[in-house]
Amino acid sequence: MVLFTTGRGTPLGFAVAPIVKITANEQTAIRMAENIDVDLSKVLSRCISLDAAAANLGRFVLRAANRQLVQAEKLGHREFGFHSIGVTL
Repeated sequence: MVLFTTGRGTPLGFAVAPIVKITANEQTAIRMAENIDVDLSKVLSRCISLDAAAANLGRFVLRAANRQLVQAEKLGHREFGFHSIGVTL
């Protein structure tokens, strides 16, 4: 499992492991709601505490670890790339 933080809502998926997309950007959470798994923007507006946000994130991670599909899986995102070490032309 990968915990991926995004401010812009990058629609990312990975064929090998679930990608849990997390944002604290309220506009991204609204605009990209179908791509975001966990919205932590209410921490920045002080509507919820950091401890409450951490607990929410922890619960989501446990559900995903127990096979609840993350948004990337629901949307069929399976992008990935291989990077080589050394000179690339």
